[in-house]
Amino acid sequence: MTYDANQQPHDEDDFDRRREPHKSKEKAIVAEILAEHDEPEARIAAWTLQTGKCKRTFYRRLKEIEES
Repeated sequence: MTYDANQQPHDEDDFDRRREPHKSKEKAIVAEILAEHDEPEARIAAWTLQTGKCKRTFYRRLKEIEES
């Protein structure tokens, strides 16, 4: 893949729109985990098993849920 210096950068709003379905799914997974597990360690283990993502992402999605 080559880089074209004349190519316009991607629109951040476009990126956010494409990313939103993934974030929504991840927030749904967090909600399920919260309902099923009480211990933080068990929550992170379930998150990692289901998504393959790190605990920082779990806590970011949890914060998004709490702020909505």
